[in-house]
Amino acid sequence: MEGVIVNKRFARRQRVVKGAKAVFNDKCSVMDCRIRDLSTTGARLVLPSTLGLPNEFDLVESGSGISRYCEVVWRTFDAVGVKFMPSAA
Repeated sequence: MEGVIVNKRFARRQRVVKGAKAVFNDKCSVMDCRIRDLSTTGARLVLPSTLGLPNEFDLVESGSGISRYCEVVWRTFDAVGVKFMPSAA
C-alpha cells in the first residue's frame, strides 16, 4: 500500500514544549534539548544537532528533574524519537 503511514506508537503523544538535557558518558556529557511530544512510552526531542548524541542516554526534564532512560528509535539532523526503557544497570 503505497503512501500509507503506519503509526507504531503504543501510547498517544501529547504536544509539549519542555526544556531537558540528554545526559550520557557516565554523566560526563550533556546536550540541551527540547521535548516537543511526550507520552508514557516515548518522546520527540529537538536539538541544535543530533551529531554526537548516542543511541542510549538519560533524559532529564528541566524543572521537575524527572529522569528517564531512552533509546533512539529514529533520528534526523535536529530531532530524535526515543522510547523510554527500564533504567540502565
